[in-house]
Amino acid sequence: MPDLMPSWSTTALVSIVTSLLTLIVSRWYISPLLEVRNRRFQTKTQAREKFQANMLTILSAATRLRRAGFEFLRKRVLLT
Repeated sequence: MPDLMPSWSTTALVSIVTSLLTLIVSRWYISPLLEVRNRRFQTKTQAREKFQANMLTILSAATRLRRAGFEFLRKRVLLT
């Protein structure tokens, strides 16, 4: 009757080969995908920061214009 159970050395060898294949596949396939994803994420983050800076500039300018408009109206009302 043949032995259907593999020996512990066969099990260990299969485990090592599987680990090595997983490592190789992750370095060749997954790492480049993650690098591309990180670049896209960095680009989005930079765009978001630029948008926020521009919005802050616009809000500051609008506030200054409003203040200037109120000052103009107040002087106009007080002079007439």
